[in-house]
Amino acid sequence: MALNFSETKKAKTTYPRIGEGTYPARIVRILDFGMQFATDFKTGEVKKYNDGNDVVQHKVWIDFELPTETIEIESIAKPRWIGKEYTVSAHEKAAIQGLLKAADPGGKATMKGRNVAGLLGLPLMITIGSTSTGKDKITATTSLIKGMNVDPLANPTLFFDLDSPDIKTFEGLPDWMKKRIQEGVDFDKTAFYKKFNSFEDLEEESPY
Repeated sequence: MALNFSETKKAKTTYPRIGEGTYPARIVRILDFGMQFATDFKTGEVKKYNDGNDVVQHKVWIDFELPTETIEIESIAKPRWIGKEYTVSAHEKAAIQGLLKAADPGGKATMKGRNVAGLLGLPLMITIGSTSTGKDKITATTSLIKGMNVDPLANPTLFFDLDSPDIKTFEGLPDWMKKRIQEGVDFDKTAFYKKFNSFEDLEEESPY
């Protein structure tokens, strides 16, 4: 039986916008979405190479914690988060390369990009703009101003890697993220899938 988690419907909570501007931030969460079909932004159709084959790209989701922006959740002030999906690419103009240069300009923490998990906890500046529907979106990442300090993370860092069978982290993700991961092109070839490829295995291994 293929890996499939039943979705628990939850009431959707809507939070006010963070707002356009540039903010100090720290990287708090990195999630491996695996290999995904590349789609055209306007049409939603899968992109094709010149030979007609589908374009497939490695995707990761990265969340940023903003220590200067808070919101009350259950009467407790907590820092805001905002995230973005990145394509894993070595191209110098790729957004993730800009992120690496902004957060780890010397390349020490990430071994010059070879260790993405090394980004966790690193400070940087993020610029927030607006989508066509008026939602927040990250438009740029830049290095901190010289001498600037950023408060430590209020939340623990988290790294989800499809090469590691981490069911506890997976189950804690929002349903749309779990679906995105499961719909990956090579999901059935990952260590995560191979470890938990049936409900029987899940019942035995899950801590819940």
